[in-house]
Amino acid sequence: MTETSILVVDPDESHRRHLKNILNPLGFSIRTTETAPSALSLLDQICPDLVILDESVKGLTPDRLLNELDQRGQDAFTVIVADKPDLERGMGWIISGAFAYLAKPTALSSLRPVIEKGLENKSAFHQVMAMAEDLKSANEALKCEKAALKEKGEQLRFLNELGLQLSATLKCHEIRERVSKALSRMVGADLVLFLTSFSPDEAPCLHSDLRLSPDLAASLAKEMMARLIKLTSGPSPEACLEDSPGSNQPLVRRPKHNMIMPLTAAGRTRGLLGVYFFSPPDIGPDRVMLVESVALQSAQALFNAYQHETALSMAAHDSLTGLFNRRAFDEDLQREFERSRRYGTELSLIMIDLDHFKSVNDRFGHKAGDEVLKTMAGIIRDSVRGTDLTARFGGEEFAVILPNTDQEKAFRLAWRIQENARRTIISLDQAWHRQTLSQGVADTRAYLVKHHEDLINLADQAMYLAKEEGRNTIRAAGDLNMIEPGKDDLYAWKQ
Repeated sequence: MTETSILVVDPDESHRRHLKNILNPLGFSIRTTETAPSALSLLDQICPDLVILDESVKGLTPDRLLNELDQRGQDAFTVIVADKPDLERGMGWIISGAFAYLAKPTALSSLRPVIEKGLENKSAFHQVMAMAEDLKSANEALKCEKAALKEKGEQLRFLNELGLQLSATLKCHEIRERVSKALSRMVGADLVLFLTSFSPDEAPCLHSDLRLSPDLAASLAKEMMARLIKLTSGPSPEACLEDSPGSNQPLVRRPKHNMIMPLTAAGRTRGLLGVYFFSPPDIGPDRVMLVESVALQSAQALFNAYQHETALSMAAHDSLTGLFNRRAFDEDLQREFERSRRYGTELSLIMIDLDHFKSVNDRFGHKAGDEVLKTMAGIIRDSVRGTDLTARFGGEEFAVILPNTDQEKAFRLAWRIQENARRTIISLDQAWHRQTLSQGVADTRAYLVKHHEDLINLADQAMYLAKEEGRNTIRAAGDLNMIEPGKDDLYAWKQ
């Protein structure tokens, strides 16, 4: 067995020494350098199995490194390390072709599994390439197997096309839809199921490309869960069910034949791919391998999409309340405002402020204040409609965007929030607290509303009017006196 060669490119001498100290005892051959020119010179002399690159190396970005390896015909896999890892940037490197993205200083417990998996994948790649060479030789020697080789070509084209389709999206539902259509076309699948669970605390969810009857869905979910538990030796949570609403008539009859493949990504089984047939399928060993390859592609694509959606969700939500944050609020309000102007629909905004919130923090402490904020956020979210967008505007201020809603309807929704808040008693430090709200309501019908910022100003001033008039109440834009445009302020309160 040849010795595994590792090239470390890192300007940090202490980290290079650290990597040598933890990897040398494992029997790896380690070469280190700190600059881009010396790294490229070493690549001309050696063919490493693995390159560990610090993303701060000047002149040698991960993208350039991958390109240099490709130009030299070297199949080393790359691990990117960073002092301050960034999830979105790391996802970009991985999508570009890097194998992993790790934080510095890199612990052996993190690096060793990555190296082992990379070497395993590399070995598997060599095996696939060897198989391709065998097939090429067989094609030259055995002309009578043209039909089989033609099928091989079709399968490879199919996998390549599917890979391109999956790499073109980061939406889970689009990935499942494209895989289902591809399997229906290539192997004649009558039903395709995905049982996926990417987060350890997330219940597995069953997705179907067809609408299923409740009994059939429950039966298939139970069967898939039993297979997953047996495969992973994990707990047995109940799977949620999500099937396609596209078909009017739900599928009732159970397909008799199936192929169940694991969905494996990042070294873990993340779920199962179920391919079902009503009639016995004409599937030999080659097509079994084809479906296995589809499962591998699907798992990685779904995992990438999940990581992307998780990163986007974290970036758009307030960590304390779970509501949208100010950045997401501004983007959505501008988008809804432009849609309102384009189609002539109404758009309303409710601005909400917690009365005397400072006294809660002063009396009970900031932990109690956080509890009040979370409780009020839940009340606001549960009081509005599913089409409305609820955000934490900042501090103790919240906002609700209401598409296709005029001021009168928005006012009624604000009263619903107000009443639900009044009925809620919060336990704080062995004391009972009832939090009141001041709210301002405005819509796009006001003649001074030319931009989405004007709508915020109008609802905000209506809210401050509610506070001026005693708090624990709601005021609408109609309660404000308008003044001429061009003045210092667009609106003045009633005296």
